[in-house]
Order: sequence, then structure tokens, then C-alpha cells
Amino acid sequence: MARVDILLSTYNGGRFLPCQLDSILAQTHRDFRLVVRDDGSSDATDEIIGRYAAADPRITILRGAPSGNIGYRASFLALLAAESDADYFAFCDQDDCWKPEKLALAVGALEKAGDRPALYTSSYDYCDEETRVTGAPAALPPGPPPFRQTLFYNSAFGFTVAINRALREKAIAAAPFCPDVPHDKLCAQLALVFGDYIRDERSTALYRRHSGTVTGSGQSILKMLSAWARNDILGGTIAEYRAHARQMADALGALGRGDCEAARTLRLFGAAPSFARLLRSLLFPRRLRPSLGGELSLRAAFAIGR
Repeated sequence: MARVDILLSTYNGGRFLPCQLDSILAQTHRDFRLVVRDDGSSDATDEIIGRYAAADPRITILRGAPSGNIGYRASFLALLAAESDADYFAFCDQDDCWKPEKLALAVGALEKAGDRPALYTSSYDYCDEETRVTGAPAALPPGPPPFRQTLFYNSAFGFTVAINRALREKAIAAAPFCPDVPHDKLCAQLALVFGDYIRDERSTALYRRHSGTVTGSGQSILKMLSAWARNDILGGTIAEYRAHARQMADALGALGRGDCEAARTLRLFGAAPSFARLLRSLLFPRRLRPSLGGELSLRAAFAIGR
């Protein structure tokens, strides 16, 4: 049976953590190791993890350097780079709940990729803080996304993502060039360039929507437009995305793919501010986000020089 490392980074997650841990221990795929790194919690998180680890030898707590609060991105990458003999690696957030077949479905899909770098992502159900399902599962377009639609949009939420060992090695090699790129985005873009990106339309997890969340299922069009405007036009989100593009372009160059179409697209949108960049961004002939509202918000941000 294939061995899976489940990578869980925690931070002040004591309220919802037991639900997630119980759902992991209930997986139908039993050959796994849960590797947990706490990012400096001040609540009961560390105590909860210790109690579960004492009861199940499959739970390992990652301690030592880097220690303390280093942020979720660096924390997940520390987990990914930790010594391991696993065949596959699944990212895990602290406040969701997995369905029992989640690991089995991911392993079954990734096994078909063989030795090629590969990423698996799935649909999920939205739920409230009490894990009551609040709507239909998230709709996933069939097949992998165009690379350009991963620059300004998260195409694979981390809690749905599992990768094989070949993609793990690519991510570890790329990480030093990408200090600001989130772990899930990093893996998704590398999978599109170097191997396979697998989408599963089946829901494998409950995505807990906390009070105050403004994106996702069940939101009015007005609220979604307001969120896009606040993040894209008034906030610094687009600048962050452009920084990600510059860093990923450097990573692809270091990995021998600096001349591929993806690298050229990254350099186009990661270029230094200029009138030429404004025009190239604004007049880019293909859609950069899957939804029309998101695309219009993005183009509006380009028009004002974001």
C-alpha cells in the first residue's frame, strides 16, 4: 500500500482541530503518517496535538529549526522538506474536515501518473462552523486549468491538494526562489509546467467557512463584487500576484524551463511598472480568471495601473 505523509501546519486552531484530526484518523487509506508543525500557537493547540500523538503512533510532531512563528507558507514548506520515505504528500489545514475516502481517491489518481510530477485536487463542500453543509459542492471545470489562470487566481486550495514525490522534489528545488508564493500555488504551477494536474469533481472535504468570510458559495453577487474591488482595486493583492510571477519565473529558469510559454507569461505580468506593462496586461487577449466578475475586476485593476 502506498505511504502518504499528511502535512498539517497549525496556529491557534484548538477550537476546530479535534474535528480535523478525527477525520484524518478515520481515513479508509490507513498507511499514512500525520506530520504536524505548530507555528507558535498560544491556545490549546499544542496540548491537543500532544494528546492525539500519544494515542496514535502515526502522528509525528515536527520540532526544531525552523521554530516559532514563521508563517503558514514557510511552515508548510518546512513540513514538505522534512525527511520522509513517503510516496505521496497531502496538505492539510487545521479547521476543515476530511471525508473518509479522501486519501484513497488522491492516491488512486496519483498512481496513474507514474514517475511524472503530479498534483491532485478535488471539489469540496462548504460548511458552517458546526460543519453543517451550506450549499452545493464547489464546481470544478473539467481538466487542468490554463497556466495563465493560475497567476491571479488560486486554482487548487491547499486542503484539497495531494502531490507525488516527483512534484515534491520540484517544489523543494523551486522554494528558495519563491519566498512569497503559497505552497499550494507553487505546486499547482509546477505541476502544469512539468507534469500532470488532476482535478476530481467529487467532494472529498468539508471547507469550514468562518463568520465574516466573503468569498465562496452562498454569497450574493454584490458581496462578491465588493470583495473583488476591495482586494484587486483598493488593496495590494495584484502587487502580490505580480511578485509571485517574478519569483516563479526565476524558479522556472533555475529548473531549466526559463524559455517555456509559462515562464514568458510570468515575466509579462511580473514586469516592473511601466506604461508598456499596463497596455500588455490590459490588452492580454485571453481570460485570466475563470469567472466573468473576477476577470472584470482584474482588468479594472490593470486599467488603474495595478
